[in-house]
Amino acid sequence: MGSADGGPETPSEPQHDLDSVLITDLDAFDSEFWQVHNRRLVWWDCDRTKAWLMFPVDAGETETSFPYAYQNVIHHPLQPSLDASAGERGIICYARDTQGRHVAIKAVVDGSEELRILKYLRTQPIASSIEEFHHVIPILDVLPCEGHWLAVMPRWGIHPLSPRFDNPQEVLQFIHCLLKDLKVDNVLINLFSGYVSDHAGSGRAPLRSQGKLTYALFDFSLSTMFPSSASLMECRLPSALSFRNYPSQRPSDTIQGELDYNPFIFDVGMLGKFLLSSFLDHRLLTGHFPSASDTRRTDACTLP
Repeated sequence: MGSADGGPETPSEPQHDLDSVLITDLDAFDSEFWQVHNRRLVWWDCDRTKAWLMFPVDAGETETSFPYAYQNVIHHPLQPSLDASAGERGIICYARDTQGRHVAIKAVVDGSEELRILKYLRTQPIASSIEEFHHVIPILDVLPCEGHWLAVMPRWGIHPLSPRFDNPQEVLQFIHCLLKDLKVDNVLINLFSGYVSDHAGSGRAPLRSQGKLTYALFDFSLSTMFPSSASLMECRLPSALSFRNYPSQRPSDTIQGELDYNPFIFDVGMLGKFLLSSFLDHRLLTGHFPSASDTRRTDACTLP
């Protein structure tokens, strides 16, 4: 098709607007979502966004302290990427602050429940040691951007279950963090490397054994914040919301036509199912479970 003056039509430039890429009715599992994902990457990588964020991509190594994470430079000497390749939804970008510390920046929809939660967390004190930490990633700042918001937090590592835990104490430490959220994809560990996906978790075992690693929740996109004055039994949600969890971890409490449910009680059931699926076969946690053929009735035993 030609233009109004008879010449060839010039393709329009992509609209690098946060609202146009952040607002969508598509889920990450929808087949068309990859188009939304790609538009988000274009927005993060456009010159205007980079200039606004002022990414110091050439910064050297910086000594950091908690709550900033350890960097695995021994096993993975590559510089961690500073781009928007993190996350299946394309809403997180890695950068460094003015002091050279690694941070993650997440795009958040204006007026959302997630924004309300993040702004609340922004008002909370930031722990300076593991002993003071409550296993929720600290929010360093929440900045307005093109009608929406960017939440800034320390950059931590993914795949917290890798590698396998060495002893029950390490397992219990992870479970203590998991009492606040039951989806491992929402949990980070305070060690990252030059590879975005460090599935092997190289270098984690020594730091775990020294008690230097901990875990934190970071994704509140499906969370609800109840009034502080509400009792636990007063907190109810529509039962449809309970189906946003993994089927393998979801209890059957809301499949009989219930109109609403208590999310805290529901989470107890989810925790039990998760622990069974994740740690039942752990050699240092469970040991040997006898089979039916191994059991013996007490009254059939010959006692000395």
